[in-house]
Amino acid sequence: MYKIGVIGGGAAGISFAYNFIKNKSINNCNKHLSLKVYDKQGFNGGMAYSSDFDSHILNMTPENMSADIFDRAHFSDWIAMHFPRYCKDRYPPRWVYKDYLDFIRDMSVFMAADSNVTLNFITAEVEAIGSHSGGYLLTTAGGAAEQMNALVLCSGHNEAESLYPIDGVIAYQANRELPAISPASAIGVIGCSLTAIDAIIELIERVGASDVSALSRSGLFPSVQPALMRAPPPAFRQRLVRFVADHSYIDAHQLVHVINAALEQYYPGPERLTVLSAMGAGKDCYRDLAESLSRARFAREHICSYLAAIHPAVCEAWVKMDENNRQVFMRFYNSSWMRNRHAMPLKNANKIITAFECQRLRAFGGVINIEKDHQGFKAFCHNSTVHTQYLLNCTAPSYQMKPNRLNDTLLQGGLVQENIFGGVKCNPLTLKISDEQGNEQNLYSLGAPAKGDLFYTSAMESITRDISKIVFNNSIFNTKKATV
Repeated sequence: MYKIGVIGGGAAGISFAYNFIKNKSINNCNKHLSLKVYDKQGFNGGMAYSSDFDSHILNMTPENMSADIFDRAHFSDWIAMHFPRYCKDRYPPRWVYKDYLDFIRDMSVFMAADSNVTLNFITAEVEAIGSHSGGYLLTTAGGAAEQMNALVLCSGHNEAESLYPIDGVIAYQANRELPAISPASAIGVIGCSLTAIDAIIELIERVGASDVSALSRSGLFPSVQPALMRAPPPAFRQRLVRFVADHSYIDAHQLVHVINAALEQYYPGPERLTVLSAMGAGKDCYRDLAESLSRARFAREHICSYLAAIHPAVCEAWVKMDENNRQVFMRFYNSSWMRNRHAMPLKNANKIITAFECQRLRAFGGVINIEKDHQGFKAFCHNSTVHTQYLLNCTAPSYQMKPNRLNDTLLQGGLVQENIFGGVKCNPLTLKISDEQGNEQNLYSLGAPAKGDLFYTSAMESITRDISKIVFNNSIFNTKKATV
């Protein structure tokens, strides 16, 4: 029996199991397989989707959130059947997606019983992975050992990176209950990302906070997704696709020049001039958000749809960059790209602008340093010093391999190489991980562990794309291999 282990039972792990078994059924593969999915915290949607707070909503529309690689409308159709009240809601609560993942898991069990697959979802922490004859030896924290022929690492995101290592900072996660916070207290939120938006909304609506300060280097929130996403002219996307296809090596500055030139030619909005440029801390956060909100409400064309159209080309360009150019892109362009590509939903933007106008929220850019004092915390910005009693860290997660027993065994055993841009080194076409000699194995990376070689791995549309690379190119199905 061919045995496959999946490390991580969040959206990536559950979706992989579902699609792996479905593809086996479609191709009438008669091989008896064993598939075991491990997660130390149980199968509750992972960090991203396990919040029960109604105001924590999806940041992408349902048509982009299907977990089924064979059916892009799968999640939309599921909502229509199970939660029809959200059919017209472009951004349902995140717990709805958690329920959807539960359905995907149940369907995996159902399909496995009908397709000669022994499927198990195991609540346990994988503590060690080592080489073994014919594959790998997987060991859990409880001491159970299992031989595997192939493994998929989809262990999810780390916690937010601590830019200011001081005691008493609350590591915010939307799926965790906030500690007791007095609503009358001054509260600081480090970051202006989508996670920071979640935190601010929860503080205002759940805690009743009346004095929240968003603290970041840029001082700017993400742009706002439009009410209507109109696709850009095909020539816009084709220009970027041709550029990437025509070059075996991509220069980061040249890529950005081509993107900006294409935007200047095809996109009529004024913000095209700042999409891929260094962002200073001098812009007014409220005014910037108000302008972005106005464009999202009324503009016929919007930057989000343009960047979404070229997103696959940018990911392909990343694969063709050397280490130096990847560093250039991350240093100079990544923040502005993410801010405009991954904009906040209109519903959240309305809440944030209202919080500004009610003087319950302020934003400060140009954060230089944050210190702890006897009254709480003191944030030093370019033009001001902000005092808060509580401080929540909402910065981006670290994609580096965190020191733990599992990662230590992988590195020390020579099974993986750490990637300086996040996760482990892998083949971007097959997701096979390279060992310390550079040899590819039956060890795959999916989601956050593949970050360094794939540029973007967080959204479900990216996860399902990468699942396709593993599933459609796996020889155990005895099907014609396809390049995805």
